[in-house]
Amino acid sequence: MKSFLLLMCLILGYAKQINAQEISENTKNRSLWDVMVSIRKQTGYTSVYEEIKQPKSIKPGNISIQNVPLKEGLDRIFEKTDYDYSITDSTIYIHFKVKPGSSFPDKTDKNIGKPAVKDTLRGTVFELNNNRVPGARVTVKSSKKAVSTDGNGHFVLTDIPENGIVIIRSLGFEDKEVKYFVGKELNCSLIRSTTLMNEHVAKGYYFTRKELNTGSVVIIAGADIQKQPVGSPLTAISGRVTGVYISENSGLTGAMAKITIRGLNSLQNENDPLYIVDGVPYYSASFSQVINAAGSLTPFSYLRSEDIVNITVLKDADATAIYGSRAANGVVFITTRKALPGKTTVCLTVSHGYGKVIRRLKLMNAEQYLTMRQEAFRNDHTSAGQTDYDLNGSWHSSGSIDWQDMLIGGIANTDKEILTVSSKKGPISFLLDLARHSEGTVYPGYNVNRTTFVKGVLQYDTGTFKVSLNLNYANSYTDLPQTDFTQKIFMAPHAPNIFDGSGHLNNENGTFLNPLATALNRSYSFSNNVLANLSISGPLYRGIKFKLNAGYYATHFRDEAISPFSLYQVPNESNIATYSLGSNKLNSWILEPQLNFDTLIDKHSLNILTGVSVQRSDQQRYLLNTAWSPNEEFMTSFNKELLKLIPNTSKYSYGSVFMRLGYNYAEKYVANFTGRYEGSSKFDPKKRYALFGAFGIAWLFYKERFFKNHLPFITFGKLRASIGTTGNDQIADNRFVSTYTIVPGTFGSSGLLPTQGRSSLYWWEIINKSEIALELGIRDFLFLEMSYYRNWSKNQLVKSPISAVTGSEWMTQNLPIVTENKGFELAMYTADISLGPINWRSSFNITIPSNELKYYPGISSSKYAGEFAVGHPLTVRPLYHFKYVDKETGRAVFDDLDGNGKLNKMDEHFEFTGQKWFSGFSNSFTYKGISIDIFLQYVKQRSYDFVSLGTPGKFLTNGASQTTYLLGRWSKPGDHASYPRYSALNEDMDQNIIDFKHSDAMLKDGSFFLLKNLSISLCIPAKLYKRTILQNISLHLQAQNLFMITRFSGLDPATAQIAVRPSLPAMRFVNFMIKASL
Repeated sequence: MKSFLLLMCLILGYAKQINAQEISENTKNRSLWDVMVSIRKQTGYTSVYEEIKQPKSIKPGNISIQNVPLKEGLDRIFEKTDYDYSITDSTIYIHFKVKPGSSFPDKTDKNIGKPAVKDTLRGTVFELNNNRVPGARVTVKSSKKAVSTDGNGHFVLTDIPENGIVIIRSLGFEDKEVKYFVGKELNCSLIRSTTLMNEHVAKGYYFTRKELNTGSVVIIAGADIQKQPVGSPLTAISGRVTGVYISENSGLTGAMAKITIRGLNSLQNENDPLYIVDGVPYYSASFSQVINAAGSLTPFSYLRSEDIVNITVLKDADATAIYGSRAANGVVFITTRKALPGKTTVCLTVSHGYGKVIRRLKLMNAEQYLTMRQEAFRNDHTSAGQTDYDLNGSWHSSGSIDWQDMLIGGIANTDKEILTVSSKKGPISFLLDLARHSEGTVYPGYNVNRTTFVKGVLQYDTGTFKVSLNLNYANSYTDLPQTDFTQKIFMAPHAPNIFDGSGHLNNENGTFLNPLATALNRSYSFSNNVLANLSISGPLYRGIKFKLNAGYYATHFRDEAISPFSLYQVPNESNIATYSLGSNKLNSWILEPQLNFDTLIDKHSLNILTGVSVQRSDQQRYLLNTAWSPNEEFMTSFNKELLKLIPNTSKYSYGSVFMRLGYNYAEKYVANFTGRYEGSSKFDPKKRYALFGAFGIAWLFYKERFFKNHLPFITFGKLRASIGTTGNDQIADNRFVSTYTIVPGTFGSSGLLPTQGRSSLYWWEIINKSEIALELGIRDFLFLEMSYYRNWSKNQLVKSPISAVTGSEWMTQNLPIVTENKGFELAMYTADISLGPINWRSSFNITIPSNELKYYPGISSSKYAGEFAVGHPLTVRPLYHFKYVDKETGRAVFDDLDGNGKLNKMDEHFEFTGQKWFSGFSNSFTYKGISIDIFLQYVKQRSYDFVSLGTPGKFLTNGASQTTYLLGRWSKPGDHASYPRYSALNEDMDQNIIDFKHSDAMLKDGSFFLLKNLSISLCIPAKLYKRTILQNISLHLQAQNLFMITRFSGLDPATAQIAVRPSLPAMRFVNFMIKASL
């Protein structure tokens, strides 16, 4: 930490020296145009000529300046001319000089030196919140005479008709036509343009305007991601994108999250999208190999939210087919920051926050628990025995323990420091970013996740030829218990004290399994992650441009798990200490040369893109498991009594040719064709190559005369459709060859055991995608995007059983299995709504998905017979149908479908679990320097409610308490109850409870309403620090998962899984942050 702060001070000191932009210029009789081009190359500042038609003919005279500040240099350049300048952000606005005492230009290109005539129009252009709009272009429609507004939004037009129409345009605002009358001042307000038409959409290898986009693409701005205090930037898009659902296995920071785009396509294989970071494919699977409390650690924690410019999600065939088989389940394209043009800027960000679990179970207190236990013995007509320590007096308790408060009720502190330096001199710019992030857990004891980030960007840009080098490095260390303490919250509430009189863990003479003892089982992970990208682009010849994209991705992940002898509270000779060590190394590179051709002939626009992609990945893994007898001094030795080494090496090669043909006529009729021919080493050489493609069209009908004349309230309208085919290759490497594992034999020998049969003829899964969508803009205020999609996945790759004489149990092959995903998506958002001095902008989205297994011949005899069913979604679960609790016996009664008097597989029926629909609602408010953002999420779903670890009423050393809603159990004959009776020793009742948990009685309404994010930011007025070197200061309050409203009685409806103990629920995070720049 001290070194980090020292480095910050050094860089801040250096930045102070280089903060002023300097320019040099030694010219004789060069044009103003050439001079300003030279300045742009030195500083990155662009020039805008306001009403100056021929800047190349303007001669500012001889100029001789050397290493002077930008403003001083510009003053000398314009000193002896009829022109002046102003600077806004990184733009130099050049205009005619203004008369002394006047706010308005009095000259145009046409009448330099002439006095203003009496037919003069003056006015002001402003936003809805009354902020003035400088640099807006005001044009008289009939004569094309135009001027630009000054820094205060004022303009003056002279020598114009007495009345008419002016057109007002400004970057970032909607164009506006207004009637005017000379002699009457014109005040006009502009509406900020939405992203619908002006936003550039990145579709992987090419860009297009959203207005002309033919595919389904959603962009989440980096600002929306950075407002959320989350460990992985991917979880920040949850609820914000139609068709995309993110499920988390645990609320623990660093835990894996599952992203599903438009449903599950494959039965057996992964349904993950393709992730691309700055043009480099990003490995999305967990590198973890040993047990830890999070289950698996996500590799996306190596990406910082602050580095992200935007996340683009590609969903339909038109958007994804150019990526071929890797994009069968969609594409998530992540763009990180580049160097900024302009003067040197230094930004320091410091934040601190804390997190707590958002929900808790309603568990029995000590009195309710003891009542349950005693009733259980009465129901079984027996009494407590010697091992019922909670009832027979063996325990000495001081009262009722709240295990949720003890085990998961802590505070997870988070700290983050970021230092960013960005500068540009001439055509060269750079960015250096250093960051440190530390986060604890809510568990007792010292648990931490620490990550150090370094980002460097170097760019060379002459305006035509561009080179960009982007380097990201992350070093991470994690210290966690092996077990999620959430699984221990069911301990008896009147259990003995945690610590004995001497402060040691108490085991109450071997009768109490102290949950804190499991904290001695530690899990550590160490990782180094490198992501680098090199991009070179420039023109070749008349509309032809080249681009070379090269990327490198490498990770070395090491994790270890230690279970010492001190874990055992009652030592004996059977105790075994264990040590596991996992190593996972991945090296991957990609090379993609591309050619792009653009041409415009009259109203016909044509774009042709073609390129080659070559990728190679090498992964080396091994897992070492050891165990040994009692002797702590050998803990780190590998000379153990039991030793098992599990190596795994895989190599992946991929090559392809891709292309895109884009055409539009008058920016009204648009067609787009994309394709990819590829080969993958995951398949046998005879079946290694395939061709995928898609076709998309769009009609911008709002430009038709009919809509302009008869439906003028439709200010934007587009109908688009797409159809195409992709393939899914998300299978393990080398599935087409026979594989073996080494097994020990007799007398020290070893042998080979077949693990997989040879299957050389299997091929890609095929996914046919289609979509139709309507996009509407109503009065430049409300914008709607409605789409209906249908994905048809066939030729599925599954494991099929084979004859035992082959030595293997199964082989991979294609079967004519068909799954269907279809759904309706709606997104709508508004332009700025003025509420006096407050601006309000909102957006809403909803997705209604549908998934079905359409066809599976022979499923009844397959290994998936009890897992999937034709005509049902892939998220179904085979369960018994619960009818009622017998009012005389207290036993649960189920449907006996086969009528044999016993429950078995034939009595199961398939029940739906998962999301029926999900939505998000965003609101942003701004008032002067204050911004407030609120994001709400609602999910309608059916979830599994975990009841208990065992039979209610039975004593278990690892947890016997129950939730309070089991107080509604059957207790005496004649009761009409929702839950079976308590039992302590009855084996038949144990089985009845197991069947009850395996029934649809456990399926509950898991819908929830979540205040997902609240962000408040305040820009400190500049007058408070104008005498310092600081340029900006802002304060931020960020909160995630503030509160949840749900009828679900379980711990967390978002993470509940069938027959799986509850994991740590979602965390409520509150973060305080300050940003300062100079």
